[in-house]
Amino acid sequence: MRSRNLILRSLFVPLLALSVTHTDAFADDKKSDSKAKARTTYDEHIVPLFERKCFGCHNPDKRKGGLALNTYSLLFEGGSSGVVIKPGDVDGSRLWLLVDHQEEPHMPPRGGKLSDADLAVISKWIEQGAAENKSSKVKLPDKPKLDLAAGANPNARPEGPPPMPRGLSLDPVARSKRTTAVTAIASNPWSSLIAVSGQRQVLLYDAVTAELAGVLPFPEGIPHVLKFSRNGAILLAGGGRAAHSGRVVLWNVRSGERLTVLGGQFDTILAADITADHEYVALGGPSKMICIYRTSDGELIREIKKHTDWIYTMEFSPDGVLLATADRAGGMHVWETFSGREYLNLRGHADAVTDLSWRLDSNALVSSSEDQTVRLWELENGRQIKRWNAHSGGTLSVEFGRDGKIATAGRDRRTRLWDQNGKKLRDFEAFTDLALETTIVSESDRVVAGGWNGEVWVWNAKDGKRTASLSTNPESLDVLLAASQSTLKGAKSKHDEIAARVAQVTAKLEKLRGEVSQANLVLEELQTIATSETKEREGAVRAAEELNKKLQAALQAAQEKGQSYAELTKAGTADGKTIKAAKEALDKLEETASQHAAALAEALRNKSRFGRNLRDTTRKIQGLELKAKSSGAPIPGLSKSLAADQKSLTTLAGQLSTAQTGVARWTAAVGVRDSLAAIAKESESRRELLASLTAAQAELQSLTDRYSKTMKDAATAFSQRAPDAETTKKAYDDAVGRIFKEGGAAKNADFDAVEKAAVKYAKAQEEAAVAIESGLALIKDARPILAEITNAQKSVAELESEMKAIVQRLELSRKTWRDWTSKYETASKPKAAASKDLAAK
Repeated sequence: MRSRNLILRSLFVPLLALSVTHTDAFADDKKSDSKAKARTTYDEHIVPLFERKCFGCHNPDKRKGGLALNTYSLLFEGGSSGVVIKPGDVDGSRLWLLVDHQEEPHMPPRGGKLSDADLAVISKWIEQGAAENKSSKVKLPDKPKLDLAAGANPNARPEGPPPMPRGLSLDPVARSKRTTAVTAIASNPWSSLIAVSGQRQVLLYDAVTAELAGVLPFPEGIPHVLKFSRNGAILLAGGGRAAHSGRVVLWNVRSGERLTVLGGQFDTILAADITADHEYVALGGPSKMICIYRTSDGELIREIKKHTDWIYTMEFSPDGVLLATADRAGGMHVWETFSGREYLNLRGHADAVTDLSWRLDSNALVSSSEDQTVRLWELENGRQIKRWNAHSGGTLSVEFGRDGKIATAGRDRRTRLWDQNGKKLRDFEAFTDLALETTIVSESDRVVAGGWNGEVWVWNAKDGKRTASLSTNPESLDVLLAASQSTLKGAKSKHDEIAARVAQVTAKLEKLRGEVSQANLVLEELQTIATSETKEREGAVRAAEELNKKLQAALQAAQEKGQSYAELTKAGTADGKTIKAAKEALDKLEETASQHAAALAEALRNKSRFGRNLRDTTRKIQGLELKAKSSGAPIPGLSKSLAADQKSLTTLAGQLSTAQTGVARWTAAVGVRDSLAAIAKESESRRELLASLTAAQAELQSLTDRYSKTMKDAATAFSQRAPDAETTKKAYDDAVGRIFKEGGAAKNADFDAVEKAAVKYAKAQEEAAVAIESGLALIKDARPILAEITNAQKSVAELESEMKAIVQRLELSRKTWRDWTSKYETASKPKAAASKDLAAK
């Protein structure tokens, strides 16, 4: 296999420039001869068609819409809307857009649309240059050269950031009530970008974040094939409208710029691919013809007719040397890219070949078929090296990953991952209907597939878990913005309600806590006082008890002393001194008892007072404790309620932030869309104005040239005739001078010379007068031309001023687009980061 590639490269690559030039020239010559023989003309082909369908309304007498079609010159005068035919530019000709019902008013207005055969005649006539007859010389407009150079090594990882779109519109071109089958899916080889077919659009998604990254309009119809170039910089879409038209469109992946449109087929395109160097695009479909176009100028350089049925699939080898194609009847062929010669005829499939994919080294090709099998081919001699049944009912899609793994999808609703030996590595979740398309996103290790009912699922290739579901029928930005605004309104209302409740509960809790805290402070003071008063009362109690003991002791002593004194007095035996002493002792004891009694009474009074104070303080303490308890009792319940509300508030704050981000994101996306629409509008205005300015400048130059020629003719008239008159006058004067000089010797010949000079002089004067009159007439003619020049200069100046204003508006729109793009990316970062984290987990 390796030797085969080396041989092919040694034969073709060094001679690439020569071989391409030769084959292109051969193809061009052949095509020119063919066109000369099969030229479609106004007189032979268009007049009979228009006579049947159009002359009734578009003739010199009626001129409906200001347009007459019955003569070639009147047709090219156009109508009230301007020129209707642009030779060589079918899609730019208003006549075609009306009869093809792409624009209104549809023509003809009654009787329905023209037949496909009639439309094909008109389209071919315009495309060939809209010739009047077979002898007419047509000059087609020069096609601008397109440089799509892919670099020295188009299969290697490109330098810089991965190819991802930036600032594309996210607004769908069309939205249907129900989804339709996924007709094409492709993955970028160097980023997580995937392309998914839609109705009149191609949807770009990030396989990791599952976010829509852009919408590319495909007004040509339904895309049936999507392919990224080998360096990921270009996206190819092929498709169209069945039995009507087919085109291939190339886009710049980063900017979304539509680079070129190729094809011009009269049926939809089912298969297409672009070479790794971006120089050629091959396409095919129901026509059974392989058509190869040069991207630089859009020229068809080769047609290969070999297939016997609809061409379903084709792909260039990564090294660009070979092109593999396959059809509905099971036919498979491999062609040499630069010569168009058949290299191999691969036989083996018993039913339609549905898909093809090359291994990265260009040495192996894998194919899938309705016969259920997947087959692996080596390209040395076309030998089948592996074969296995992949899907019961039929295998509909196959693709080689960068690591050599193979993904397939089939009628059994399954998507599977295999190694090159046919060993099944993984089964992915089954669709609810047929699995039609699959691709491997090598950069993020994902497998993506699309089904019959419009489902598009993304799986992690390592564990088989589904990571995302993508929509083939996304909502419009206006709907998404309105929904996010409604979500934001609801989230804000709920958030504000809970926030107000949290504020109220917090204030109430703060108040209650303040009351409890104050009561606790006073309670502490009262408890200190109560402690002091308790000590005082206890001291008073102890003092009263001691005084009571002393009083009892004094009373007992006084009683004993009184008995002793009574006994002495009664006995009469004691002397007076003894009795007196006993009396004094008794009195002293009674006085002491009296003092103790007084002290005890005071101590009892103190005890009673301290008791009352203590009771009052205790009552105050009990009152404060009751107040603190009554204030503090709701605190646990309120705290629990507050905690729940605060938790809800945190959740709602997150939802509010998400909703705000959503509104900001979709507002920015709408801004991007509107600014892109403004850019497109201003760009179209600029193109139209540029055409008008070019025409005005050409008219000004034409008038200037006419004026210069007129003045030059006038000057020539003067300069040519005036010298003749001067010369003849000098000859006459010389002849007369000779006669006067010779006098009587003058001869008849001298007089004859004078007469001839006089006649010639008179004639020269007449001619000079005529020349002067002619010159004056020319000058008279030049004056209105000069006025026209002035008006033309004014028109050019006005157009240039308008062009300047358009350029300023265009730059403003681009600045607005850049601002909105930046805002969108800022709003999208949190969600993208979260999605990447989730994907990593």
